[in-house]
Amino acid sequence: MNILITGGAGFIGQHLCAALATQGHQLTVLDNFLPQVHGPEAARLFAASFEGRLIRGDVRDRTAWQEALQQQDVVVHLA
Repeated sequence: MNILITGGAGFIGQHLCAALATQGHQLTVLDNFLPQVHGPEAARLFAASFEGRLIRGDVRDRTAWQEALQQQDVVVHLA
């Protein structure tokens, strides 16, 4: 199943990504990686360990949503 997780780089999102990946799901994460929330190296560290489609963007941005929603079966909104 194709699953979009908004806020997937956060604490809960990372654990959810790991659990869903072990079940064989195809994941897309939409996250803005704000340094004040995630730290200055969050995007690089998350990208190095994440196997899926990563979109750096804001949930308030229509263009980011249009890209992220392509071919998704489920959306988990944690942002």
